[in-house]
Amino acid sequence: MSHQHLLTLLGLVLIGLGFFERGWLLLAVWFGCDFLALGIAHTRGAHRVFGKRPDGSLPFWSWLVFLPLLLYTNAVWNFLRVFSREPAHNRLTEDLVVGRRLVPGELDGEFANYVDLTAEFSEPLALRRSVAYLCFPILDVPRPIQALCTNLSFASVQAKHSRYSPGKRCEAEEES
Repeated sequence: MSHQHLLTLLGLVLIGLGFFERGWLLLAVWFGCDFLALGIAHTRGAHRVFGKRPDGSLPFWSWLVFLPLLLYTNAVWNFLRVFSREPAHNRLTEDLVVGRRLVPGELDGEFANYVDLTAEFSEPLALRRSVAYLCFPILDVPRPIQALCTNLSFASVQAKHSRYSPGKRCEAEEES
């Protein structure tokens, strides 16, 4: 079963459970609507479902609408981050560092580009204020590099500090 189908099914089950059982389980309808919206967004490739702004922040309406989902995903992410043995980031070459979302205390040194690919998380203000910060939200997809390439404006990346052309990486991905 694909990711989008699982999210949609989970959303429908939670909505049905909430309406059928009532009481406190009516809160499951809110959660179910969030999962249903996310499942539909995955199906349509609608990475803007959370309304993430170019500066990396989420609008108030997004927090209000998606609060149960955002609290759940943030709790799971922080739990995994705290108990994971993996480093926050890895230096692959002199010029390339790859890693997960960073919390403010984990930012070691300067980066030419700090690319935020999350659609559902707002990055810490200290990172978003950096000149190197770029926001290109994508949803989890089987081939995220293609989603990134379709949503990425190469001119803006090249105009900001980067001496390498990310367009070559995308062209190589499309050929394979």
